[in-house]
Amino acid sequence: MNNYKSKPNTLVLLAAFNGESWIKNQIISILNQKNINLKLVISIDKSDDNTVKICEDLKKNNNRIEILPYGKKFGGAAKNFFYLIKSVDLQKFDYIALSDQDDVWFEYKITDSISKLNNKKSKAISSDVLAWFPDGNIKKVKKSWPQKKYDYLFESAGPGCTYLFEKNSFQIFKNFLIEKWHDANQIIFHDWLIYAFYRKNNYAWHIDQEPLMKYRQHKNNFFGFNFGTKAILKRVILIKSSWYKNEVLKIKDILNIDKSLNYSFLIRNFWKLRRRPRDAFVLLLISLFGLF
Repeated sequence: MNNYKSKPNTLVLLAAFNGESWIKNQIISILNQKNINLKLVISIDKSDDNTVKICEDLKKNNNRIEILPYGKKFGGAAKNFFYLIKSVDLQKFDYIALSDQDDVWFEYKITDSISKLNNKKSKAISSDVLAWFPDGNIKKVKKSWPQKKYDYLFESAGPGCTYLFEKNSFQIFKNFLIEKWHDANQIIFHDWLIYAFYRKNNYAWHIDQEPLMKYRQHKNNFFGFNFGTKAILKRVILIKSSWYKNEVLKIKDILNIDKSLNYSFLIRNFWKLRRRPRDAFVLLLISLFGLF
């Protein structure tokens, strides 16, 4: 009993949609996390498959699983995650983690994340991941490039499924989310907004170089990683359509950042805008050619 009490109370928030092909394995990998007291709360976007039944069947045999009332149509992962954050009482927990429906976590993912977060005296942590392809191949994806002064305005810290937070700062984010509910739900990437909120408010965020999960790549990924010509072409099209610029401006506006992201600012500060050197130079070229 004493050992039980000594384990950190950890909440995992899982957003699901049409995930019958993968969600059972992901839930099992979450329930198999070591040395924590775990609560898994699932929100399922209205689906066309057996995602709800799979989750309900698993819940019957495990009281650590809670499923929020089903039937809402979110139309995107960000809105689903925001609904999860808004719906759950965070005060019962020491740490909060986010989860996608289609990955597989290593059994020490949460305990290692908690340990590193505390050692780094951070409020939040994310990490590199192992991109996991349908043919079984695995490729490490580095997200742990050194943080830059303005990177949070132009990119997230990496996949939100690697994120873990201590509860006090995350409660402050929840309060902000509720206050800015309408504007927040116009933003496509929940992980980008959360990272930007933490950085803008000077909450220390550590990006670790050790992957703690396999991040599944498949055709239903909304964005996935930048592998191959098709992925690069997709990003170029999005940039030319002003989609990327619009997302940057949404982040800037919701955080009330009083800074003009004009041509002069982009050119003078290009090295401070993205963590990865290659991405910083790409953004410079985009700016020079007037595509941003």
